[in-house]
Amino acid sequence: MNEWLSQGRSVIGVFGHYGNWEYITAYQLHCPRVHVMQLYKRLTNEFSENLMLHIRQRFGSECVEAGNAYRRLLAAKRSGEQVAVGFIADQAVWPAHFWLEFMHQDSPVFEGAQRISSKLDFGLVYFDIYKVKRGYYEVKVIPMAEHPAEFPEHALTERYFRLLENTIRRNPEYYLWSHNRWKFKRS
Repeated sequence: MNEWLSQGRSVIGVFGHYGNWEYITAYQLHCPRVHVMQLYKRLTNEFSENLMLHIRQRFGSECVEAGNAYRRLLAAKRSGEQVAVGFIADQAVWPAHFWLEFMHQDSPVFEGAQRISSKLDFGLVYFDIYKVKRGYYEVKVIPMAEHPAEFPEHALTERYFRLLENTIRRNPEYYLWSHNRWKFKRS
């Protein structure tokens, strides 16, 4: 990832609701020359929305509503702005256009990371999060594709979910099981 960033390329990092995923918002401190963004879903409660935006942007990164992601990233690319973007891509999606098996469950999956990285030619990496000890986490960056458009449709999305499964199986207690990942069923 650092090699791609040093070449002036933009990068999308995918990960799941595992460990303390909110630490990723502090990546701006480690990479000040690159504009760091993270996608998020707007909260309906205004107080909670403002609090979460404050927490997530306090180190200089930018929160981008998931529905505006492509437009914002396209504008960044057109202006020559180099970005590193975090996608937590394990959330339930409805309506779903693509399903796969995730943790032995038929699951509707978010394909935005592969689609956007392919269209914009952003490098794609997986953030494998490890809990070292209480309050301390490490992230191993696993390159998935330097040029995602070279891969077949769904291939990188499937690889992401296989990597996430490996992360979860290593220490399942750090995964956010309560967000009801499997609330939708195929009709």
